[in-house]
Amino acid sequence: MTERDFLPIGERCYSSTLPNGLSVYTVPRPDCLITHVLVGVQYGSMDTDFMVGSRSRHTPRGSAACLCELLGNRCNVVDTCVTSTMSCYYQAIEGPPYDQIRDILRKLLDAETDDAELTIAKQQLQAQQILASFGRKAVVCAISNDKLMLSSSGYPDERTAEKITRELLHICHSAFYQPSNMVLCVIGDVRPLEVERAAASASIVQKTPLVVRDYSAYRFNIDSAHEYTSAGNLAETSFTALYYAECADSLKKQLISELACEILFGQGSDLRDALKENASLYDDLDIERRYTPEHTIILITGAASNPAVFSEAVLNKSIRIAWNGLDDLCFEQAVQRVRNRKVSLLDDCKDTCLHLAQSHYLNACYFEFAEVLQRIEKYEAENYIRDTFKGENSILFAVYPKGALL
Repeated sequence: MTERDFLPIGERCYSSTLPNGLSVYTVPRPDCLITHVLVGVQYGSMDTDFMVGSRSRHTPRGSAACLCELLGNRCNVVDTCVTSTMSCYYQAIEGPPYDQIRDILRKLLDAETDDAELTIAKQQLQAQQILASFGRKAVVCAISNDKLMLSSSGYPDERTAEKITRELLHICHSAFYQPSNMVLCVIGDVRPLEVERAAASASIVQKTPLVVRDYSAYRFNIDSAHEYTSAGNLAETSFTALYYAECADSLKKQLISELACEILFGQGSDLRDALKENASLYDDLDIERRYTPEHTIILITGAASNPAVFSEAVLNKSIRIAWNGLDDLCFEQAVQRVRNRKVSLLDDCKDTCLHLAQSHYLNACYFEFAEVLQRIEKYEAENYIRDTFKGENSILFAVYPKGALL
């Protein structure tokens, strides 16, 4: 077991890898009344095509979400989520957590299921999809997801749901739910050695070789059309501006991406002045970064009478930075804002568990963010903005109210 102190943020983390390959991260916080447990499995909505040994597999979109929902019900966890590359199971535990940690791991590794479990999981996913389909962001992102297959939740639609069978989920489970493809993150008033013993006592073993993933279906093939418009039921004209960059395969690259968004759209950005006549809801912009094995995808959703003005303002700002560079003070303030925001979010133990799991698959510890941020040079942020926020790397999706002229 390795112990590391992260003095800039006052955190201590214990990490180890069990003989069966399961990775364990423990963050003792004696003042926590609840122990927060998250199990991450490197199997997400993009893992539809893969090989096990010499056999190639193609599975319907939504298989990862369906399996996650089914296993979450079985484990009786508080919450589950599926990202592009990971399935997560979160539990909040009062009192000693060790028996429940062992129980969750055992149930996650149990491949047997029945038709009743599968039916319930599909019904729950359908209900979640209906709830998630309302609102400006959902409506606009639905268009971009259909065009570019960007869905991070990977809900199965009516056509694919019937193709998700017990036999198919058994194949997916056997391929991905392996100890060496999983990570356990625990935050609370716990003893690291006891957490490790509980995980080891689950008696889970590596069963089959790890899979080889194929993401070719998700590679961008941007054609000459960089704008899409549609009519919707919203009362306002809403949009998603999409920008894509290189794969963020390290913690540093993810932080550079976050820093670039802060510089362009954060506090003090002069884009506010450029948009003040058009975007009364500028402060209501939703900025989301999705990290996939192929790209970093930046989705900016908002409302404006003329969405093209937003894209033009971002492009002009990027061009100015490419020519003139960033002001030193602007860069330093952006770094400090990102750092302060991430430090404040450490109080959210569930969110911190998720970040620990995600950074594990980047061969990093999330608590390194403060040190890594300080090592980012200004030119790296300038280059990222120049290479990402440009016309050929962007698409604008706009939804106009029904009856409005497009």
